[in-house]
Formats: sequence, structure tokens, C-alpha cells
Amino acid sequence: MSANRPYLPVLNFGSSIQPLPQVISLATLCPAAECVISVVDSCLPSTHQCLLPAATSPEKPPDDYADMICSDLPAMQAHDLRCLLSSFCDIFDFDARVLTRTSVVTHRINTGDAAPLHRRPYRVSSAERTVMNQEVDKMLAKDIIEPSSSPWSSPVVLVKKKDGSWRFCVDYRHLNRTTKKDVYPLPRIDDALDCLHGGKYFSSIGLRSGYWQIAVDEKDRENTAFVTPDGLYQFKVMPFGLCNAPATFERMMDSLLRGFKWSTCLCYLDDVVVFSPTFATHLERLSSILTVFRNAGLQLNSSKCKFGRRQLFSDTWLMLLVYAQIQSKFKP
Repeated sequence: MSANRPYLPVLNFGSSIQPLPQVISLATLCPAAECVISVVDSCLPSTHQCLLPAATSPEKPPDDYADMICSDLPAMQAHDLRCLLSSFCDIFDFDARVLTRTSVVTHRINTGDAAPLHRRPYRVSSAERTVMNQEVDKMLAKDIIEPSSSPWSSPVVLVKKKDGSWRFCVDYRHLNRTTKKDVYPLPRIDDALDCLHGGKYFSSIGLRSGYWQIAVDEKDRENTAFVTPDGLYQFKVMPFGLCNAPATFERMMDSLLRGFKWSTCLCYLDDVVVFSPTFATHLERLSSILTVFRNAGLQLNSSKCKFGRRQLFSDTWLMLLVYAQIQSKFKP
């Protein structure tokens, strides 16, 4: 939006001109949510939400991996890709009751000599209190949080989503102000456009609850403490809303994918796209990337993975590329 006029970038990744009809629906304009809570300042769109992992996935791997393999692939290529995915079935979240935790890195929170900050819980209605307790119970059962006796505390915020359900968020703004900032860079999304040149096969890979697969260093868990009307708890894994969480995650991914980024794959936080000029090369590259995730003990979100695409690869990456185009158009 500029000067009260909306701008909608349209990208053509092909080599030929694609004319657009005069009368065509390109987008739908919706009013913004009335209640928006921002707990992390960022110049890039966040790909994370404070949602508990769903527990509706099947406990056994699918027989055909049809939902993960592009339907446009020839039968022989689809078969080869199916065999590859079957050999890595252990790293997908087919059993949603289990969430792995990597040992590659832990998240640190450096507050220096700052005195502990204690915030009282926000007032909530009886219905919101019930929802809050239910979410706490779920996270306790999944070993995401634990009871705390920390001198630190941050309040919880429930944000209503479009479908009427609630998003559980912790307001870490005061903690973030006392935290020494980690300035590890996030990748420039516009650089990705150059790397995709020559790619004919694309696969998008997403981690399941990526932040929650990284443990918080035991000495720093008390800093993550959050307070509800019914208790004090702290995170055992890296929660959403911490100012240095994106840096910790991106540093881990860069370390794991060193030697692959830009030439074999692109990575933005927990979204990875693998690109290749031929299908045979694509299978080799996928095998290498999936082996990296297996060795790191990271779990993939089967519903976010799509393999063997011939065109655009991921809704997340499309959003980021469009965002980069907008930024470059209107930057001062």
C-alpha cells in the first residue's frame, strides 16, 4: 500500500510472456484482524505462529506418499521419488505424538547483569482462562514446558484467530529489551531469484514446529518463564517471541546446510527449497539434504513438504519473494 493505493506484484518465473485477461481476479482484500499482538519486532514476515502441533497425523507412513509427491510427475519418476521418501520415512511426523529434539544446538538468553523482570498475568475472562489452562496442559504433556520457580515472568496473551479458536502467545517484550541481541543475518530473499535460474525440479521441505525442536539451555530456562492466573511455567524448548530465536534457528540451519545453500538449496528459517536442473540430480540432492536432517535429529512436517514440482515450489517462498519485490520497489 502506497499513497492509499494498493500494489499487487505479479511474478512470471517462465521464459515466455504470459498475458493477463482484462477481467481477472488476482487477489481478495480482507479486513485485518481486530486484535493483533506483536511480540517481536522484525522487518521480515514471520513464518512462525504460536500454535500447538496438531495430533491428527496417521501413526504409520502412507503407502504411496501421494500428498507429498507432485501429481504431474511421470509414473517412473514418481516411483523413484516414492522409494526415496520411503527410505527416509523415520524423519517425517507421521506419528504426531512424537516431536524430536535436536542436540546440534541449544538456545541461550544473555541478559547480562539485568535484574529479573516480573510481570503480573493479564486479566482474562473465565472462558479464556479455561483455554489457557488447556493449552498449558497440552504443552506439559508434550514436555514442551515445565513448572517453574523462576524470578522472571512474562504474561500470556490469547489472540483470537479467524476460525474462532485461540492462539497462545507469551508477551516477551520486556525480556527482549534486556536481552543482548544476536545479529546473525537472515538471508536476503531477493538473492534467491538469481539462484533459481536453471532449476527445473523443485521440492519444498518444512520442519515440524521447528523452534520446539531446539532446547533452551538449562541455565536460561528460567528467563522464559510465563505466568497465567493459575501458575508459573518455563519452556524447555525455544519458544516463539524471543528476539534471538530466529538467529539461533538460522545459524543452526546454515551450519547444517553449509556446502548446499545457494548451489543445491535455499533456506529461510524452517523452510527449505531444493532445486535441480534434472530429475536424476534432484534425487541425489534430496537424498543429501534429507540425510542432513536425519543426522541432526530434526523432524519434518509431512503436510508442508512437496516433492518433484516443475514450477513454483512453496507458498511460503512465493510470499517471501513477493515481499522482497515490494521492499525493493518502495525502499527509500
